[in-house]
Amino acid sequence: RYFSYLNTAIQIISNYKGDIPFSEWLKSFFRTHRKAGSKDRKWVAALCYGFLRLGKAIPDGEIKERITTGYFLCNNEKNGFVETLSPEWLTHAETSVNSKLILIREKFPDFSLDSIFPFLSETSAGLDIKSFLLALLRQPDIFIRIRPGHVSSVHRKLKRADISFDAIDEYAVRLPHNSPLDKILELQSELVIQDLGSQRCSEFFPPPDLFAGPVKIWDCCAASGGKSILAYDYYKNVQLTVSDNRPSILKQLKVRFEAAGIENYLSFNLDLSNIVSAEGGTNEIPLKYFDLVIADVPCSGSGTWARTPERMSQISRIAISSLADLQYHIASNTIQHIKAGGYLLYITCSVYREEKEGVVT
Repeated sequence: RYFSYLNTAIQIISNYKGDIPFSEWLKSFFRTHRKAGSKDRKWVAALCYGFLRLGKAIPDGEIKERITTGYFLCNNEKNGFVETLSPEWLTHAETSVNSKLILIREKFPDFSLDSIFPFLSETSAGLDIKSFLLALLRQPDIFIRIRPGHVSSVHRKLKRADISFDAIDEYAVRLPHNSPLDKILELQSELVIQDLGSQRCSEFFPPPDLFAGPVKIWDCCAASGGKSILAYDYYKNVQLTVSDNRPSILKQLKVRFEAAGIENYLSFNLDLSNIVSAEGGTNEIPLKYFDLVIADVPCSGSGTWARTPERMSQISRIAISSLADLQYHIASNTIQHIKAGGYLLYITCSVYREEKEGVVT
């Protein structure tokens, strides 16, 4: 059985080209191989993700060795797979990562946690490297932001469904990554699934009392609208404008806003890498100036690769520099549409200096 799981994982990984998220590729594979039961799918997924979480490490290792090593490092269970494929590691399956690293180095002398993540020396100085690398070995928990007025009801429904949760503050909640939220809660209207870092962006919003009337906000890289909903809940009295350069994404945003109860807003498609200045005038932007521009710019997403570990082996320096150049143009072009005394909130989910401090400087 375990050799079958291994061979299936090898097949999936070998045929993955990286053109779509790995989670979608995995679902597609299982849709065409319906004989695999839920237990089989769980095993194969664990093997594949163990492989992906090795990132750039053991580049010359055989795929079988990388899968077994990744599974051993990223899981803490004594089971038949470890016993069958790596019997010498069985007694250490439940030990710490540091103990496992010693064993792995006996087989691969150059292996280290630092070798997992690409261009580690180019990350921001404030990053806790060890904690960050350890986090890459596990599937992250889910974070939700409860919307105002729904705190008690959401807590009550979670308890009724016997789902364990950790209330970080009044609105932020941490839950196990496999929690079936859509089956017990009203997504968008009661809560928004949103990583804690994204939720904390509200700490940088200018205070509501700075504005006499509606706060004119432009979420210029809105995607599915998570930051817009955050701003809507924070200010309550807003004149909201959203844009993105992907029409399909704006259609998804419209559906999400309807579920969230957001009706009065302006939405338009715009490529912010090529925009005329406010002084020169433009027919594409409904308002000439805004109190607050939220620029959650396209980035490598390197701070979230624990969720998408396939990106660790796909990224290149050229791609990072290209993204930084795009980010610079977006920030530069949107600044021209901020009122005197207004605010730009520049956001990335990257850990690379070039995409963060580099652009801001």
